[in-house]
Amino acid sequence: MVSIDRVFGKTVDLSDTNFEAEMASSKYTVIDFWNGGCMPCRTMLPIFEELAEKHSTILFGKVNTVNNIVIPRKYNVFSSPTFLFFRDGKKVARILGAKPIEVLEEAIVRYFFSEKVFEPGLYDEIE
Repeated sequence: MVSIDRVFGKTVDLSDTNFEAEMASSKYTVIDFWNGGCMPCRTMLPIFEELAEKHSTILFGKVNTVNNIVIPRKYNVFSSPTFLFFRDGKKVARILGAKPIEVLEEAIVRYFFSEKVFEPGLYDEIE
């Protein structure tokens, strides 16, 4: 079931309180863990917005790590920006730091649109 607040093709602000419900609403999810005082995070925001517009079937969520501490701790996010990729609710990849849009695009294709099946608990880390 899709959240009433969700608009396809746009990013969704996620929090400790709505994270699980929003995650359950999408087969494919990319989460941007960011904070406003982080210049690389601010650089990535328009790139993340562009990807959301291009891939409207994927949930692109943003978690502000200053205002939300439960979800970053749950997923061992200790630096910003960090991008987590989820397929069917299971984490399949982590990208650390600001990256060119091509790196995120490649990860979207690899983890969401390839035939490879990912085992629960196993994921790739891209630095």
